[in-house]
Amino acid sequence: MAAMGAPILRVAVLGNMAGTGYLFSRCLRNYGARADLFLPQDEEDYIPAFAPNVRPPAGSDWVIRFDPSGMGGGAGLFARRSEKALLKRLASEYHVVMSIGQYASLAPGTNKPYVHLALPGDLKTLGYDEGSSGKAYRKALEGAVEVLHTQPEHSSILHNLGIRRTRFVPFPIQVSPARPALRPPNPALRVFYPARVDWAEFERDRLIKSGDRLFRAAARYMSEGGKLELVLVYRGRDSEPTARVIEKLGLAPQVSWIPHLDRLELARQFLEADIVVDDFDSPGLGTIALEAMAAGRPVLGYVDLGACEVAYGDQPPILCARSEQEIYVALKHSTDPILRERVAAAAHYWVYTHHREEAVGELLYGILQQAASSVNTV
Repeated sequence: MAAMGAPILRVAVLGNMAGTGYLFSRCLRNYGARADLFLPQDEEDYIPAFAPNVRPPAGSDWVIRFDPSGMGGGAGLFARRSEKALLKRLASEYHVVMSIGQYASLAPGTNKPYVHLALPGDLKTLGYDEGSSGKAYRKALEGAVEVLHTQPEHSSILHNLGIRRTRFVPFPIQVSPARPALRPPNPALRVFYPARVDWAEFERDRLIKSGDRLFRAAARYMSEGGKLELVLVYRGRDSEPTARVIEKLGLAPQVSWIPHLDRLELARQFLEADIVVDDFDSPGLGTIALEAMAAGRPVLGYVDLGACEVAYGDQPPILCARSEQEIYVALKHSTDPILRERVAAAAHYWVYTHHREEAVGELLYGILQQAASSVNTV
């Protein structure tokens, strides 16, 4: 918690982005800051049903809804009266601003020190956009006291954009000190793959992106006598073509499709899974993978272990695989319940150490307190 007797740090969190702003606001408030979330009205419906408790409570006096239409861009920023009123409030009531994602371009107009949380999509689009929005975004990043990122591999993107004041901050996860037990040994390895089925590119019924590697590795594993249950979620624009690929590989009898994924169903699938599959292309851990580790389940996927070593000081204990051969080997090894127990225990401890909300709140509070003291504030 913040030091007793110290002035309360007042933080304006600008933008939510599928619940990210709410999670970080909650971390800060639990640590003792007055963190108010400025929630864009057009983001309220963009939160997935399975997201980790990221909807701001109804009627919260620290959630301020605003209309972001017309904000951002190049010349003529903040010309509207409502925009000026918002900026005036940010300038008068808070010590420091934390902008998230596309709302970076709003932060400089507050005349307050600000920290920006860079998100993957904005870095890869606005970061290289030569239009007015991209230029405003990059200028805002250059003016930030620090630019934060939640994926270790994004430090290289920020470096390429010429942003030098950067820092990695783990994404906050609710995790209990006690690890849930693994399910009892079963003849069939139960593999839960909760990713959206929207790989988009197909070539003669062959998936171009990473899901195809898992299915082919699983088909090979089955052809050699392995027993496997594969659980997928029927969501995403390419569910039907994916089902055809699975049929051609002879995996259909081993595949169960879940019609929807909400918090209750996600928790149930974690408990029933032997391993949880993450992405094989993106070199970082997604939120569901982190939650699976918090639930004490081994995760199979790909991460940039070198970048993780730099960011965390150690490497995440996952079944790291990228190629079809590596995935096949990981599936074979995962049949060993002793290995699953060892990986699950290490994964839970790792997430508890690095990602639990209390630890992230303490780290973020220190960063924002330092930013607030970088110039004269209210």
